[in-house]
Amino acid sequence: WCFFTGRTNTSAVFIGLAASLKLYPFIFLGLFLPRRKYGGFLLGLATFAAVTALSLYGIGPTIAAAARWDSEQIAAFSKYYAGGVSFIGYDHSFFALLKAATQRWHPNYFSWERPYTITVATLAVALYFLRMWRLPLPNQILALSGLSITLPPVSYDYTLLNLYPAFAMLVVLSLQAQRSATRVP
Repeated sequence: WCFFTGRTNTSAVFIGLAASLKLYPFIFLGLFLPRRKYGGFLLGLATFAAVTALSLYGIGPTIAAAARWDSEQIAAFSKYYAGGVSFIGYDHSFFALLKAATQRWHPNYFSWERPYTITVATLAVALYFLRMWRLPLPNQILALSGLSITLPPVSYDYTLLNLYPAFAMLVVLSLQAQRSATRVP
């Protein structure tokens, strides 16, 4: 909302903070690039890096040890959830669709996670720069919200909360358009 209302630096800090807590909000830094708000983009990256480093320092005993521990925990989560099939019905990621389509062959999904992540990240960046770059801001926010939910290898019901800001933005746009009798593209 801060970005939508022109508070670039505030939005950059909030996006960086959100991305340091859960990586997929990082995708919203893409809003800064087509508008040439490079300072905001860098501020978001710096906030992400600073909060992540500060958090790792707080976990301790050293930043490197905490980063190793964090990586081990993420690997364990990935092995159990992304590598498993017992939660397919609750997962609304593209990876869950892939698992549902190939489940009868009993592949090792844990070994597919990294290639999947690299592939969808590359495709998402290409899609962004080839198509979404030119969309109006509300459309970019909606598209990035959808991608932030469907691209991770695991995406359960709590990630649907990311749709609320985009929905609120649409409601406000609709009310503004109704009041001013204008058509929203």
